[in-house]
Amino acid sequence: MLLQSYDGFIEFLPSLPSQWIKGAVSGICAEGGLVVNMSWNNSKIVNAKIKSMVKHSFSILLPEAWGTPHFEINNQIITPVKDGQLYRIDMIQQSVLTIKY
Repeated sequence: MLLQSYDGFIEFLPSLPSQWIKGAVSGICAEGGLVVNMSWNNSKIVNAKIKSMVKHSFSILLPEAWGTPHFEINNQIITPVKDGQLYRIDMIQQSVLTIKY
C-alpha cells in the first residue's frame, strides 16, 4: 500500500512491498479532496506534493527515522504544528503542499 488516508490523517508508504525500494506515483486521491504525487528512495519519502481541491485540515504521519521534513505551501515555507510524528496542515482550496527531505 502506497498511501493510507482516514480519520483526518495521511500516512505515506504504510506497507510498501519490499521489492519497491524506489519509485514514484502521481494522482493518488486522498480523503478530503486531496491529490497526492510522491517519490521515494530506500523505502522513505523523498518528495511529496499534495494539492487540496477544497479547504481542508489534516495531519500527516512522518516517521522520525526518515529525517527532518521541510514544508512549503504554494512555495512559502511553513512550520506545521507537530505532535509526535504527526504534522498538522491547514490548506485552502487549490493550494499545494510540498514536503521534501
